[in-house]
Amino acid sequence: MGGVVAGREKGERFSVRLKVGQASCLTLNEWRQLTAPFATCRFLRQIGNAAVHPDINSFIQLILGVRDEATKAESKLELA
Repeated sequence: MGGVVAGREKGERFSVRLKVGQASCLTLNEWRQLTAPFATCRFLRQIGNAAVHPDINSFIQLILGVRDEATKAESKLELA
């Protein structure tokens, strides 16, 4: 990650900046490393009826699981 500078300036949540003269893209591994300490979503509470029709329940649970894993919604990580 030679040319990547990640961090926070006063008032910023999270930012990734590149040093002058460096390529403007990150590899997937670099991006994962930079974003690992942060969540992008936080589950606060369930609102409304959580019941789902049995025919689609497994599909809904799969989708919600993928979303929650990708956003780290149930973690205690700081939000980006």
